[in-house]
Amino acid sequence: MRGLSRLLPQFPSSVLEKKILPALLEEMKDHDLLSLVLQNVFLIVRTLPRRAFGEKVIPRLRDIFLSSGTTTERKTAKEAGLMVILEHMGTITENCSGKEFKDGMNAGSVMFRSMEVVI
Repeated sequence: MRGLSRLLPQFPSSVLEKKILPALLEEMKDHDLLSLVLQNVFLIVRTLPRRAFGEKVIPRLRDIFLSSGTTTERKTAKEAGLMVILEHMGTITENCSGKEFKDGMNAGSVMFRSMEVVI
């Protein structure tokens, strides 16, 4: 996952959107890789049209971070993922409207959980 960030600029945006992004979003189910996958997802999102973030990424983030019933191991991995989300808040705000963010991600819950991780 770490070397993928160097390879991503070589792909056309259509390949990033239709092939690589869905594969990375699917890999988010492995909570141990969550922070690494998220970093690559945000690199891809910067090159794609705004609609891709709202249609593909937000629903997956909601599924991962607003689900209940986590063990201690999974909670630690989720916390690392939340830190990545905080680092990329600029990318998130550039790629979705306020309404889309609020409705799609239940922004208050995710942001509150992210802040709890920092504190």
